[in-house]
Amino acid sequence: MRQAVKTLWLALTAFAIVLLLSPRPHVKIKPSLQPSPTPPPPPPSPPPTTPFILDIVVAADTPLFPGVAGLVRSARASSEYPESLQFHWITLKADMDAARDSLRCYGLDTFVRLIALPPELLASRIRVSADPAVTGKLASPLNFVRFYLPQLLPSSVERVLYLDADIIVKADVHALFEPSLLPPPYALAAVPRPEAHFRYSRYAKKCAALFAARHGGRETLNVSAQTFNAGVALIDLRRWRAANLTSEAAWWMDQHKKASGTSGLWALGSQPVMHLIMHGRWAPLPPSWNFDGLGRVANLQKAAMESAKLLHWTGRKKPWLGDGLHQSAFTRHVGRAEVKSCCYRIHKRAQDAAANC
Repeated sequence: MRQAVKTLWLALTAFAIVLLLSPRPHVKIKPSLQPSPTPPPPPPSPPPTTPFILDIVVAADTPLFPGVAGLVRSARASSEYPESLQFHWITLKADMDAARDSLRCYGLDTFVRLIALPPELLASRIRVSADPAVTGKLASPLNFVRFYLPQLLPSSVERVLYLDADIIVKADVHALFEPSLLPPPYALAAVPRPEAHFRYSRYAKKCAALFAARHGGRETLNVSAQTFNAGVALIDLRRWRAANLTSEAAWWMDQHKKASGTSGLWALGSQPVMHLIMHGRWAPLPPSWNFDGLGRVANLQKAAMESAKLLHWTGRKKPWLGDGLHQSAFTRHVGRAEVKSCCYRIHKRAQDAAANC
């Protein structure tokens, strides 16, 4: 009996070994019945890329508050990445509360950083020979703050776009921060003025000798060179500091202040100072980035206005005023009713509102 069981167990073991070693037949599955392979998970989406922060500076006192609203709104509306635009608004210390009210009224308080101009910074240096009825308030200290941006802005700011408060932006200003537009060693880029009366020859009579002496005879004033409008200026603050241009501006302002005659060394306000310190140190921007004259010339070419990337109301007739020119380009961003409402909010006293609104 034991022998029979042992024999059976050996037979079963041998059969199992044969089965394990024998090739298995391939069973074909119809394609319709084949299981679909599990697709790999999609790669994670890259985080959204936003260009680096672009710093834009504007300087304005109370009469120009509507212009600041138009500038900020139009720049943001024209930008693919409006959240990357950081606005720095420099105003008089006495106007800070009104400026805050203005930003809240126009809904811009989250986009704009306010900076108070120290009253002692420029008090003793300003001399202007101009008719305010024609040119506006050129004697305002805010027209001269562009020379002190390295002191007024955070030290982390390296490149800024300075814009006057009477500008409407029609194109994405990210294009202006293309490095090729402000190559080394230039500290500033601006739109040249082609008119002959805007060349450096306007300063030759009173400034040429001073200019040569200031530069130790190594450089002379090129009287045939073009100047520029400083209301739109791309500025590299590192190169500005390296060239000590704030001190140069202060020196020229002091020379003008103590010069004899009714007009000193030049007429008008801060533009001559900027031209003299930037002689040979600025690069040209394309003309479409500063289409000016809208505040003094009623008949401008419509096609040129439409193709311009920045509209600039140089002159007295600003677009938010009752007698302002080319108002439609401004009111599409800031309506006249809104300007009046915010004006009344800023000028809380009835007599102030009556005089200004």
